[in-house]
Amino acid sequence: MKTCRKCEVEKQDADFYKNEHNADGLHSYCKPCQTETDRVNRWNRDGQTGYKHILLEQPTDGTRICTKCREQKPLAEFSPNGLNPKGEQKYRSLCKACSANRLKEFHGKNPGKRRKYYLSSKFSISQETFDVLFAAQGKKCAACGCFEPTGHGWSIDHDHKCCPGEKSCGKCIRGIMCMNCNNALGCVDDNVDLLKKLIAYLEKFQKPSPLTAQEEPCLA
Repeated sequence: MKTCRKCEVEKQDADFYKNEHNADGLHSYCKPCQTETDRVNRWNRDGQTGYKHILLEQPTDGTRICTKCREQKPLAEFSPNGLNPKGEQKYRSLCKACSANRLKEFHGKNPGKRRKYYLSSKFSISQETFDVLFAAQGKKCAACGCFEPTGHGWSIDHDHKCCPGEKSCGKCIRGIMCMNCNNALGCVDDNVDLLKKLIAYLEKFQKPSPLTAQEEPCLA
């Protein structure tokens, strides 16, 4: 038997965590008191922003306390985070606003990591491979030849017959395009016959230039 120095209740040895630094090999605080003390220390630690436990039990009234701003907010303000062993919905410890701010701060400090992850996860290539492909096509759009990207930047075009959807295996990449050209291909689903029909449609309504409209001078 041992008396907890915090709650001053005598308890069984099994109610104490092991601690080889004490003479009896047990912590001075019982398990509940030690857990609560650890929570307080981690909660008050400088720079602590993501500790997923809070001092009090989470509310059961459809709200949750954010461990960053420590404000009690509706569950709709937290992103879902899978299910617990009982099959109940879990939520992230940070509210959506705090999560967005933390992510923005991280990307601001690590601008290259976001681009590296994007290329690797979506197109299975590295930044170095992208640079080689882009340099090989003259650092311009592979379709229209413009040197300035449109929209949110340069787009990577791949063969959707190999990899349907937005992701690529990396082996079916066809070129680097401006967003306008890439979107145009996506709208017609890479259908060459449809593109030819669209060209014929535009040519039918295309006005002749002033030079072609004039009659050729007589050379006789």
